[in-house]
Amino acid sequence: MRSRGRAACDGFTLIEVMVALALSSVAVLIAAQTFGGVSDGLERMLASARDHDEEARARAWLWQAFGGARASTGDGRFVGTTDSVSFRSSLWVPTGWTEEERVTVATRDGTLALRHGARTIGLFEALDEARFAYLPHSDSIAWLEHWESLAGPPVAVRLEVRRGDTVSEMYFLTGVVR
Repeated sequence: MRSRGRAACDGFTLIEVMVALALSSVAVLIAAQTFGGVSDGLERMLASARDHDEEARARAWLWQAFGGARASTGDGRFVGTTDSVSFRSSLWVPTGWTEEERVTVATRDGTLALRHGARTIGLFEALDEARFAYLPHSDSIAWLEHWESLAGPPVAVRLEVRRGDTVSEMYFLTGVVR
């Protein structure tokens, strides 16, 4: 004989199903937030790696350009201001040797670019400011805002790059790469 009250069929009540759905929804929301946080962290890490690669590539180009700077006749003057610098330098070319060319490094539309010959290379993008300064001789402690000389380049060039609240300073010796 069967007892009255609860039916003999097995199953879940509507309340049990609703509680299971609510708990499943909470679990899905927690997982989405966790994976979203991981995704945001990965995005920040990739952006940081891109910035680091950009800076390393820019430093390599500038090291080669400033390192190859030399005194020269004609358009060989070294002319530097706070926002641009122009000089002759020996740069590696794709064919595997160096050629002496006029080099100009300047900021345009928020991008610091190096121009040599017909080629322009973007060094830093999305800049607020880039400023150059020049060390006249090795025993000097004062950096100059302007340098113009037929006799040759200054001993060193300082480049300050500002993006938002971040300021990077880079120093380059001139005429050390032959």
